[in-house]
Amino acid sequence: MSFGSGTDPIEGSKLAISILEYFHNLGATTISTTHYQELKEYALSNTGFENASFEFNIETLSPTYKLLIGIPGKSNAFAISKKLGLDNNILKRAKSLLKKNDINIEDLLKGIYDNKLEIEKQKEETTKNLNQVELLRKKLEKDYSDLEEKANMTIINAKNEARDILLDAEENADRIIKKMNTLSKTKNSMQELYDLKNKLNIKIKNLTYGNSSNEKGNINLEDVKIGMSVFVIPLNKERNNIIST
Repeated sequence: MSFGSGTDPIEGSKLAISILEYFHNLGATTISTTHYQELKEYALSNTGFENASFEFNIETLSPTYKLLIGIPGKSNAFAISKKLGLDNNILKRAKSLLKKNDINIEDLLKGIYDNKLEIEKQKEETTKNLNQVELLRKKLEKDYSDLEEKANMTIINAKNEARDILLDAEENADRIIKKMNTLSKTKNSMQELYDLKNKLNIKIKNLTYGNSSNEKGNINLEDVKIGMSVFVIPLNKERNNIIST
């Protein structure tokens, strides 16, 4: 509703306050539009009442339709008139006719309005920054998750590769040992047995990355005896009685 239109401003503002108080005492929620300065001041100093206004862009002379709760509407009569080309002398005279109390209230409202706008801008900027921080946090979490997954896959692949190498070494060792057993039972096969032994030693050296100088088990062919045990270094296992007649 719009209060006091078409009547004396003083009586109209007092009547509007009385009506609003009446509805408030009934527990009703009332929305009232007004240009009465007295109603704006009343809402500032009395509980149960709240000012609100729509933001107005003085540069474009158009409302932004942004609702500002707690901020009374600011009169833009002089600013709009100047923007529309009203003679500056008329504006100066109009301002001089304002009472000191009216000027103080208008300055107060302007200060509240400007502060509210600045707070809203800072709030929007803060919200924007928080959104950017949140996006960055999610990106970092995703990047970390991807890196962790890649690291886990690298470990798994390395373990699988090491397992395959050991299995292959074990198969080669078993195959060579069986052949050595077969050759040890035949005559005139010492050279072939010696070659197989060297082949096994070379494989062991390759699998242990060249650390054969400290490895045990490097013996001469003449030291090989029937029934002796062999320690397979890459498999970390000892084979008993692998050489027989």
